Amino acid sequence: MEIFTGFILMMFMSGADTPTEFTPRDSMVECLQVKRKIKRNQGPGGPRWVCQQGKLEMEFKSGAQHPVRIIELK
Repeated sequence: MEIFTGFILMMFMSGADTPTEFTPRDSMVECLQVKRKIKRNQGPGGPRWVCQQGKLEMEFKSGAQHPVRIIELK
């Protein structure tokens, strides 16, 4: 297991307090760019997207890293 420290793009469904999905991003700029593209394509009434700094536990599957769980949010 590896620890990722940086910015995380999180998706919240139906007013939930915990994110349904989360992905690591290299910078706040990249996180906000991806968030903006998603919101443009999904239209109004979709899930809520948030960029936040934190730590993720990552694991290798099929030769690629995937986020497993959120360790910490700042």
